[in-house]
Amino acid sequence: MTVPSLTPQRIPPRRLLLVALAPIAALAAQHFGGAAALGGASLAGAALLARPRRPHVPPLEGRALIEVRLEEALRAGGEGRTACFVVVVDDLPRASHRVGRRDAGEIAPMVGERLRATCRSDDVVARLEDGSHAVALASARHTDTEALLRLAGRMQSAVARGLPIGGRTLQLSASVGLCGEDAGARTGAAMIEAAEIAADEAVLAGPGATRSFTPRMGCERRGRDARAGAAARALERGEIVPWFQPQIDTGTGMPSGFETLARWRHPVRGPLPPSEFLPELERAGLLPRLGDKMLDQALEALAGWDRAGVRVPQVGINVSGPELADPTLPARIAHALDGWGLTPGRLAVEVLETVVAGTEDDVICRNLAEIAAMGCGVDLDDFGTGQASIGVIRRFSIRRLKIDRSFVARLDSDDGQRRMVAAIVEMAARLDLATVAEGAETPEELAVLSQLGCDAVQGFGVARPMPADAVPGWIAARAAALANLPRVGHAT
Repeated sequence: MTVPSLTPQRIPPRRLLLVALAPIAALAAQHFGGAAALGGASLAGAALLARPRRPHVPPLEGRALIEVRLEEALRAGGEGRTACFVVVVDDLPRASHRVGRRDAGEIAPMVGERLRATCRSDDVVARLEDGSHAVALASARHTDTEALLRLAGRMQSAVARGLPIGGRTLQLSASVGLCGEDAGARTGAAMIEAAEIAADEAVLAGPGATRSFTPRMGCERRGRDARAGAAARALERGEIVPWFQPQIDTGTGMPSGFETLARWRHPVRGPLPPSEFLPELERAGLLPRLGDKMLDQALEALAGWDRAGVRVPQVGINVSGPELADPTLPARIAHALDGWGLTPGRLAVEVLETVVAGTEDDVICRNLAEIAAMGCGVDLDDFGTGQASIGVIRRFSIRRLKIDRSFVARLDSDDGQRRMVAAIVEMAARLDLATVAEGAETPEELAVLSQLGCDAVQGFGVARPMPADAVPGWIAARAAALANLPRVGHAT
């Protein structure tokens, strides 16, 4: 055993054990001319040091800390009342991607500091496992719903002030759920859970919404959890599959491509539209998993049509915001195309205008640029609903505009609608962009879209979405119907 010496002099071997156990003060005194020998007090101190130490107990943090503080306030009783808040930064993954992985870790601590600044010194703020923050309100006399909502508003205002991160100012908003004692929760754990349920409701209503817990929310939460579990199991069992809706070339009348749309083949209820399961999969964080399955199965269908001699120029897949923000997206698309032996030009990636309009996410920009450079088409879906500028169209490598169905409805009878679509088509032509109109439902709407120069149309007026095995028969019937149409200058 080696004992560090305070001076160059050598410690006699017979005293090594005592020196090792002696308090530092006694050791220093010995070497600098203090006590000539270790006394009883020094030996007692050495004996204390030799006793087994108590195990280190880490301080409470996160959920445990909030739960304990709420329990203390609940037990205190009296005139004071407590409450729990859960504060969720709206669209935190997207905000993290905007500042980059290196700086994203600063967001949560800064939000926590902002929240602490709005609270009293004896209130407690802690970060929960999912990245949200919980606030345990110390006992106070004024905790009626109106007062709690005002405090929630101050928290939201604190988060909304720009965060200086990575040389830029990040603008955020927050949704807040709260639970007071009058909501019926009798334990700290129950109060946290109730505030989390209210926060989920706020996120659904948000961004920037506030909700106070009610028992009804608990029932709805259990229902959503059950639906989410069923949707997740359906995804893994292969019950959620692609269906295909044709996009018709207005010049030839034949399909220029098919949009891939997810359907749940429910064993009892039959085919279900996305509105029945997409919200649940999104809340469960399973949209990327769904996207991978739709991509692979859409390309599998396209390769199968090729082998059967059925001409389908391309398929389009919808890509969600979380998928677009994943740096691995271009590589995954390239891998899938290569796996099915298809060229990139056979695939179009459809992105919502509301996802890219106004975003500063460099990851999304790079991903779409790589996908376009690969040779895939990039379609801006629901154009006209998200205020995308020409700069956004250029920045995100858009090649085709999908005119939202809200502009197509009543196109044949509404002059304002007709002028709006005509302006979009003309602008697209000047920018060398193709156009496809969504939601065309009547022959009259189809005719006007063709007259206005729209390149392609899709909607129930052409065909409803269909399973992959129905596509060859539909194309054959379409070709036969077009062949039987009377033509100018030909005998009928």
